Amino acid sequence: MESFKTHYFQTHELSALTWRKHWQTYFDRLPLERPLTSTVLVAVALSTSENTRARKECCKKFQKLADFAEVDCDLIQYQGRYSTGRNACPRELPLDEDIARWFSKIRYRPWAWVYGMLAAYGLRPHEAWFCEFVEGDYQQALQVTQGKTGPRLVYPLYPEWVQRWGLVKVSRPQVTVPIKDDGTRDYEEYGRRACRQFTRYKVPFLPYDLRHAYGVRGSVKFGPAHGLTVPIMAAWMGHSPTVHLNLYNRWISGAQQQQQYQQFLDRTDGPSAP
Repeated sequence: MESFKTHYFQTHELSALTWRKHWQTYFDRLPLERPLTSTVLVAVALSTSENTRARKECCKKFQKLADFAEVDCDLIQYQGRYSTGRNACPRELPLDEDIARWFSKIRYRPWAWVYGMLAAYGLRPHEAWFCEFVEGDYQQALQVTQGKTGPRLVYPLYPEWVQRWGLVKVSRPQVTVPIKDDGTRDYEEYGRRACRQFTRYKVPFLPYDLRHAYGVRGSVKFGPAHGLTVPIMAAWMGHSPTVHLNLYNRWISGAQQQQQYQQFLDRTDGPSAP
């Protein structure tokens, strides 16, 4: 929790009073003796009254914390129908143009490489340390060897980023992460290290936002029209189709929906009205 607080203060302008009144009041509801999991976050969020400002704010704050801690969780779906009268805004993710632009601003090659891998392959931050390129595969396939959800094969979106950023030439930062009592690595520590580096280079979004952008990119810019169905995208991202639908399809903005429809209209092989 303290790591998230430090990160948020470094990347946003707010006072200690604002944090205490509008953030800490929700985080104090979390059972500190239990690990931070999707189940815990959802349970505490749902303990607030339905369709209230408290429910909405709790879900928004917990979602920020979940993204920082690499917890796959969609709390926005539970925020309810509370409204102040202003138009509801979808979750904001970095545009692909901004993602590409910020790569060049990270001067230290190993951390730029991590940034590029999260952007191009939608990895969880810790998976950048547990992956290898499939030898001889011209499609630039990547094998995640271990991690939160085990091994899987991943393909890049966009492949051009892999070439442009030289990602095939692996250059990981040297990071020492302790082994937990159960003998497994503390995967979340890799995420915390990545967050600190993003803050250092003043990147205006979190490492996990790059993964989320990859998920939306696969659903919108590529999608079924290019053969990328929900089961395929879910497999590449290391979760179930249900999780994929809940996490990513909800975040598709109105502009992206319009773009997808325009692409549909531009196709010449689509069905015609009788």
